[in-house]
Amino acid sequence: MTGINKTVYLSAIIRTKGIIAGAVFSVVLAAAFFTLPSQARADMTCGKRTEVIGALDKGYAEKPVSMGLASNGDMIEVFASQTGSWTMIMTKPGGKTCLVASGEHWQDIPKRNTGMKI
Repeated sequence: MTGINKTVYLSAIIRTKGIIAGAVFSVVLAAAFFTLPSQARADMTCGKRTEVIGALDKGYAEKPVSMGLASNGDMIEVFASQTGSWTMIMTKPGGKTCLVASGEHWQDIPKRNTGMKI
């Protein structure tokens, strides 16, 4: 990636993070993404996974906080920072990674230890 292309790519990530505000439920966002027409998905900011993750770390100090596999094999991940910014990304089995959503005020919900009854 040339210096100009990298600058444009990082600028797109910054614009994307600034446009989408507020915290929304990850499950709802992922479900909404998979119902988008293919053209809407094609317009998303995408790149190599290592570069996307590097930009999230360098630009926002965001680290992985959760992940899961969609029924179509895509890996969905949420990255968040100590200051509350967050980004959801989707990685295809071939390695292409796209930004799905981003926002502020991320909060971890404590896990409950309910135990198992037999």
